[in-house]
Amino acid sequence: MPSMRTVNKAVCLVLMPGTAALVVWWWGWSLWTLLLVAVMLSCPLILLYLWYESHRSEAALRSAATSLRDKESTGRRNGSGTSRRAL
Repeated sequence: MPSMRTVNKAVCLVLMPGTAALVVWWWGWSLWTLLLVAVMLSCPLILLYLWYESHRSEAALRSAATSLRDKESTGRRNGSGTSRRAL
């Protein structure tokens, strides 16, 4: 079962563009309509950007943690055979 956070994100990704489309349909094209639509579409776009950045940073942290764990377990840097004491 998906978490509440996932459900909220899915609702935002569906509801905001749908509401923006209804606003354009009801009010037509005007400066205020375009401004309102831009605000409504920024929510899902920012959400997708933050999701992308969080996955990038999570991968970098996982890589760094693995690298540190490997150094501590072997006492060597990058598998080069050089001991930590020699540095």
